[in-house]
Amino acid sequence: MLLGVAALNSAGKSAILYYLSGYLFTVLGAFTVICLVMRHVEGEDSGALAGLNQRSPLLAATMSMAMVSLAGIPPLAGFSESFCCSSR
Repeated sequence: MLLGVAALNSAGKSAILYYLSGYLFTVLGAFTVICLVMRHVEGEDSGALAGLNQRSPLLAATMSMAMVSLAGIPPLAGFSESFCCSSR
């Protein structure tokens, strides 16, 4: 992200906005899944996420995609954001 700031041009600004918007939606999706799962358990134990794929496959897939994107694995948004910011 700092590469986009250092560029000081419109391409750098657009790369920063692309990165921040992708990051925002990815983190928002991950925390939404965590909030939904934690509503149904007593306490705040991360062990409540265990077995999520059997209880709710859609939430498990959403969480998996968000985590893989945050890790920067291609072809997801996390990779393309980092690539976009570093190539400009």
